[in-house]
Amino acid sequence: MAEHPEPVAAAIDAAMRKQLAALSTAVRGGVPRVGWKVGFHDAAAQQRMGIGGPLMGTLDGSRVVAAGGTYHPRPGSRPRAEVEVALHIGRRVEAGVSLEDARAAIAGIAPAFELVDMTKPMQPIGAMVENSILHDAVVFGDDQPLAVFAEMLRWGLPRLLRGDEVLREGQAGRVPEDVATVVVSAAAILGRYGEALEPGDRIICGSYIEPVDIAPGDELVAELGPLGRIGITVGEPRG
Repeated sequence: MAEHPEPVAAAIDAAMRKQLAALSTAVRGGVPRVGWKVGFHDAAAQQRMGIGGPLMGTLDGSRVVAAGGTYHPRPGSRPRAEVEVALHIGRRVEAGVSLEDARAAIAGIAPAFELVDMTKPMQPIGAMVENSILHDAVVFGDDQPLAVFAEMLRWGLPRLLRGDEVLREGQAGRVPEDVATVVVSAAAILGRYGEALEPGDRIICGSYIEPVDIAPGDELVAELGPLGRIGITVGEPRG
């Protein structure tokens, strides 16, 4: 994995330690551990951001919305929707895992939404990482065998609909065609902090689409061909 430039690496390292400490505190307080998000996995995005590799954020049970349910944005936020795939990890995965073993560790793959808040900071980079890369909520669809992902790629790229209107078409290259590389990257990043992927962890792999602004009343559907469809409704800001 490529290295971040030194000043950037120090900021990311400090932010990751804060994220992991916050996740540990939440889990001790009874909030379920859910998993991770991996962002900026493609070289073009890394070049734009001035980073040398992907970034990682935490996911916990306080920010999971049921598929088909209602997402309530944070008051004063600027919410956007992203269409992703989520990997379900079936065994412990440590840094240095081979691509073959990483692929074998994927117990399932599912359609997913990530809801991000564009009022959270993009810069400095440490602040973005500390805030889990703009994360606000996540929605998971039903798991399918990993082989179905290849069927989805043959079908075409995911898209986002609002009613019958296609809001976004997926863009090639934004998510790796071999999602096992995301597992390798996540395990490598966690390994720097004495952590590992654990059975039951989920990883969202990055957005296939340019994030789209959403508003209360929107009924959104992500369509991923053989991998399935997933829907949510956008509600009023949460209390």
